[in-house]
Amino acid sequence: MGSILGGDAEDVGVVARFFGWELDSQSVAATALPNKGTTGFWNCFTSRSFDVIKIGAGNEQSGCQVESMKKAVKWVVAVLVVAAGVMQFFNPKLENPPVDPGSDMMASNAPPAPIATIIHNACYDCHSYETKWPWYSHVSPISWFLVGHVNDGREAMNFSEWPHDDPDRASRRWTKISHRVDDGSMPLNSYTWIHSASRLTAEQRKQLSEWAATEATKLK
Repeated sequence: MGSILGGDAEDVGVVARFFGWELDSQSVAATALPNKGTTGFWNCFTSRSFDVIKIGAGNEQSGCQVESMKKAVKWVVAVLVVAAGVMQFFNPKLENPPVDPGSDMMASNAPPAPIATIIHNACYDCHSYETKWPWYSHVSPISWFLVGHVNDGREAMNFSEWPHDDPDRASRRWTKISHRVDDGSMPLNSYTWIHSASRLTAEQRKQLSEWAATEATKLK
């Protein structure tokens, strides 16, 4: 078969059958495409109305392709909307387990008030059982990301399960906190970007890092 854009009625019929369009012989003859270059326009039919669409010479995309693209985009959007709706029925559980009396880091030998405030604002949402779940934590798939992030944070460092009876372990935790705060890796940028209260100034970082290092030395 010759070029589709330069074919005759037979070529148009082949294209129509390829896309599943139902055309009678009269419609096919009426919509035959003239050779490219013999006219300043290309003619193309749509699968719904068979109206002739004129496209300027040199344009590499035919009217049929534009129509097909529009339909494909609509279908993709519809599928995404339905999928997003279905996902809302499968949100993970947002949990804040009860804290045993005396288990929290603040329960005994609590830091000075300014340090305690910094830790609460910058650390407790991801590293304790006192997470403040925002409204978007109820929206899937964001909810799955947040729950996984909080679970990882609690596993790495949990202020609600502080090892008061194990000074060596507590000392290692304070050392880790001091290093992470000092090098700027904590709190995470992705968290501070949304939670303004968790953004630490250079002075606050210095205060928390130095206090944690001093506390770690005391517990050794």
